[in-house]
Amino acid sequence: EKRIWKMSHATGVAHLASGPAVNVLTNKFIECFIQELNKEPKDKTMTVPLYDYFRGVMATGSMISIIGPEMYKLNPDFNKIYWDYDNAFLLMAIGMPKFLYWKGHAARNRMLAATKLWLKSAWKNTEEKSADKDWEPHFGSRFTRQLAENMASVGLSQDGQASAFLPMIWAINSNAIPCAIWVIFESLQRPGLIDRLREEVSASAIIDENGELTIDVPKLISQSPLLTSIYQECLRVRSSNTITRKLIEDLSIGIERVETILDAAHSIKYQVPRFPGIKYKSREELLSIEKIKMTQNPKYTVDLSRIPLQPEYNILHFIAEHSKNLEEWERNLILIVEESSKYF
Repeated sequence: EKRIWKMSHATGVAHLASGPAVNVLTNKFIECFIQELNKEPKDKTMTVPLYDYFRGVMATGSMISIIGPEMYKLNPDFNKIYWDYDNAFLLMAIGMPKFLYWKGHAARNRMLAATKLWLKSAWKNTEEKSADKDWEPHFGSRFTRQLAENMASVGLSQDGQASAFLPMIWAINSNAIPCAIWVIFESLQRPGLIDRLREEVSASAIIDENGELTIDVPKLISQSPLLTSIYQECLRVRSSNTITRKLIEDLSIGIERVETILDAAHSIKYQVPRFPGIKYKSREELLSIEKIKMTQNPKYTVDLSRIPLQPEYNILHFIAEHSKNLEEWERNLILIVEESSKYF
């Protein structure tokens, strides 16, 4: 009965799978999310990168509802710390060594340091009588508090607990937040869809005696087929951690154009050397080297106008580097495929 993963599984089922417990977490998120939205001035207009804006306020609302506000008091830039860690997670999860992926290891270390700081403060400042509360400011949700108590009961150190919390925090937020944003985007750009969603979801909305909005989550899940179908499709094509989640410049690009570039790039991805961390010399650097050779050896000649200046095995890198017909987002996608092809 003292097996940590058995206890953690039971805690997850109790707090993330039961209707009442999920209701508590969901409505706490709504409360925190609305608080973040209300921080913006209502009498002014502003232009923001919509994806980044939603990602920031949703992450803050989600984190505070799950682990409490102390994380942000101790680490004011925690959202950046978390999303840097999220970007690095996939390659870290497959065991990419530090000498090949030092940026990922640095992002993981910053996330771990922030989590250790929060956990130390939570254990120091929380009160025993808070254990039965659904939410308190130090550990946040009862789910988080119970997980920490499970780990402490088997003698896991606070550093060990912090390491165990990293994948939990990532798993709850990594796909859900980008997917929720894409649900909004996809619904807004299809005429009439957002109105149909509002009508469907409103049946599960409740205004309590204090005038606060709450959601009946079991009812929302069981009686919202349109929302469920949009969510599942966005999770499949937009939000999986192993696919392209966003293109910053222009949301009107369209999935068809993105898939065309990805399909073309993947068709020649095996023409990429499997040497992660390889540093390519720019054309200017190569020209400088060739000119030095010509100066040192009068018999040495090379056509300095030739493209490429030297034979290039990496076709994807060559296309991204030299094509004059690519848009910037197309070039970025090709470089993403080129980089991942060094590992897979």
